[in-house]
Amino acid sequence: MAFRRHLITRVGDFDERLGAGSRFHAAEDTDYFQRASDMGFAGAYCPEPVVSHHHGRKLAEMRLLQRGYEISSGALYAKRLLHNRAGILHHIADWWSKQASIWDAIKFLYWAERRNFLRRNWNISRGLITYLFISWQNRKDAMAPTPVDYADGSAQAESV
Repeated sequence: MAFRRHLITRVGDFDERLGAGSRFHAAEDTDYFQRASDMGFAGAYCPEPVVSHHHGRKLAEMRLLQRGYEISSGALYAKRLLHNRAGILHHIADWWSKQASIWDAIKFLYWAERRNFLRRNWNISRGLITYLFISWQNRKDAMAPTPVDYADGSAQAESV
């Protein structure tokens, strides 16, 4: 990814709730692109530069990584739902179009694909629900009475 300075100053920082080191291990890049797009910026795809690296991951590690991507996608959908209600309809339509392709419908007939479909959507749902719950909890905590220190050293709860 590469951005011009004026885009970064307008869009701001990456969301620290998404990405490596956070509860939701991915989707920080997609979130950033969406925020930039919402502000009217256009992007370009340049396939010429290629970076190749081998992580040496085992199959079990790849499954955990994929699970993290799926849960993070759900969190991103929840974020868009909370902060951009019109934008979420586009994402739901995009997601559904990927599920409803003819090839996916054919593969769905096989048990393995059916199981993957259910697992993938379960993980996306987990991320969405977890993000919504955390957002609700943070809002509830922000509305809780806060202690006010008085000059005599005592503290009393004050409603906000």
